[in-house]
Amino acid sequence: MSAGRRVGLPVLLFAADLCLFANPSVLAGLGRPGPLFAVLVAASGFVALVWRDRAPVAVLWVTCSEVVLLFCLATNGLVPHYMPTLSVLLATYTLGALRIRSARYLPLAIVALSATALDVMAWNGVEPEISGRATIVVGCALSGLGAWTAGRTRMAGARQEALLEVGALAVAQRAVAQERLEAARASQHALADAVSAMVMQAAGAGQVLRRDPSRTATALRRIELIGGQAMRELRQALAAVPAGPPAPALEVEQCLPPAPRGRRRARRSPDMMQWVLTHVARR
Repeated sequence: MSAGRRVGLPVLLFAADLCLFANPSVLAGLGRPGPLFAVLVAASGFVALVWRDRAPVAVLWVTCSEVVLLFCLATNGLVPHYMPTLSVLLATYTLGALRIRSARYLPLAIVALSATALDVMAWNGVEPEISGRATIVVGCALSGLGAWTAGRTRMAGARQEALLEVGALAVAQRAVAQERLEAARASQHALADAVSAMVMQAAGAGQVLRRDPSRTATALRRIELIGGQAMRELRQALAAVPAGPPAPALEVEQCLPPAPRGRRRARRSPDMMQWVLTHVARR
């Protein structure tokens, strides 16, 4: 996340929160200690949102704690009614987007949002009954759950995109490896044919060396020509192999879930090494 977005979004949300959820007496009485204290406490929660991507749990605690504090002070008439709501919603959304096991913190956000709703009711002079308060709590719970679900959806999309990138990288690596393998096979066949022909020409030259020196010279020239042709074919095969450093290895942690804790016993299997040595010896 860029620095401008990390700082700019909380500033915009703070301005919107003041316009939507602050009592008009708060903005009109900023020169008095009560309204000024309420605005400063609310601003501290939006300042904490700057670090929401680094410490989402701590930021949620800060934003919810300030709402509960302002609710208690407003209930006792010490500060005017102003409950910062957008900070709690953004903190809940960020927690859902960055933490895998974040559902345990949802009750904290629900309590803060319920305090906000009850404060708005008290500000408007409405005293709901028990059923009305239960409805308010359910509505606030749905609001917090919606913000958290939006964050979880974002996290799932980011993980899916990362898996697609890893899959594309794996396909590219397999294509490069297959191309190199085909080039190696082609050069192996060319060299094997050339070496076989050179061995046959050398054997024939050894047999006719004393009886017919002219044929020996011809056989040696053929060996030279075959060797030169084999080297040219080898260079052509190697030119088809992509140059540059090898492709980076896959990050297995991005594809596989974490392994369960426990003791594991590993045992080396020499089957592959024996197969390679036997194959080379036969060649």
